[in-house]
Formats: sequence, C-alpha cells, structure tokens
Amino acid sequence: MSHLITCPECKKQLQVLDDLVGKMVQCPECRHTFTAAAPDADDNDAETTAAEPVASKEPEWERRSNSSEPSEKKKRSDDDSDEDDVNTQLHRGRRYDQKPGKVTGLGVMALVGGIFAILLALGYVGGTVGFCCLWPGTYYSLIMGIMAIVRGSGLLGANASQQTLPTGIAVMMIINIINGDVVNCVLGIIMLVFCGDDEVKDYLAK
Repeated sequence: MSHLITCPECKKQLQVLDDLVGKMVQCPECRHTFTAAAPDADDNDAETTAAEPVASKEPEWERRSNSSEPSEKKKRSDDDSDEDDVNTQLHRGRRYDQKPGKVTGLGVMALVGGIFAILLALGYVGGTVGFCCLWPGTYYSLIMGIMAIVRGSGLLGANASQQTLPTGIAVMMIINIINGDVVNCVLGIIMLVFCGDDEVKDYLAK
C-alpha cells in the first residue's frame, strides 16, 4: 500500500510505500531530502511521483571526520615511509662508514701472508747459499709477498673503503704452494671466502 505526501520544498505530490513512512526520502524533482510523514488524507486525483528513499543523513561533524580519516591515514603512511627511508639511509651510512670486521681480517691475513712469503723466499736463498735464485718460484714468493703487504696495509688503513676486493692477491697466495708455502695457501683460501661476503662487497665496491 502507498500514501501520498507533499514535498515541503517544491510542493510536489509524491507517492511513498508503507515501509518508507517515517524514514528519510528524497524528492525526485527538487532533490530535497525530508522525512516522509503519513498524510491526513490521500489525494488520489493529483499527479504523483514516486519518492526516492535515501539513507539517513550523517551529522556534519561525522562527515568531516570520515572525510578527513583517509587523509590522516595517508599522512601517517607517508610519515612511516619517510621514517623507513631515513632508517635505510642511516643503515647504509653505517655500513659504508664503519669498516666491517672481515675487511680488517682480510688486511691482517694479506699482511701476515706477505711477510711470511718474503721470509720464505729469503730463507730459501740463505739456506741454499744463493742456489735457489735459479728457481723462479723464489722470485714469485718475493714479489707476491711485497704485493700482499701493500694490499694488506691498504685494507688496514683509513682509506680501506677505496680499495678493491683482494681476490687477485688471495689467488697468488694460494699459488705460492709451489714453494711449499702452506701458510699462504690456507690464508688465500680464507681470503677468497671473505671476499664473497656481501658486507665486504658492499664496503669495498661502493
């Protein structure tokens, strides 16, 4: 069953169903929203238009609150994102500014291996009364030792971050096994393992 009501704004006769009486409706002509009240008498001869039901209006302060909520969430999200960026930059800064312990280890192993290689070469020469000078491995051990000392000193110095990965020196130390240098062979293998570490790569390859 339906009833006729009058729009209080444009005076248009509207037809509403029973279940809409007492609820908020909207006039299809002027778009005015009002509460559909039961009329005292029905005017069936008048031109009628079906009223459009609408949801009850939210208080103005609730609409403002709801409309501002996404912006507040977005602002908090932006703040969290900025904080994450700062933390990432600080983490990277610490990674680049502070020398990793494995870089120091590389410098120590290169320095120790270089000194040992030089002493080994000199020991061969002195022990054989110069006869080992005919063996190319003696010169190899001497040159490798000097290069290892230079690289080790650089890795232990203040400008260690400007050095490159000492993979070449590590391989040369391993090759010195031809002179019976077990110490440098072991140190070279350990250095190659350290050179594969991501923290060492980031520090020396920046």
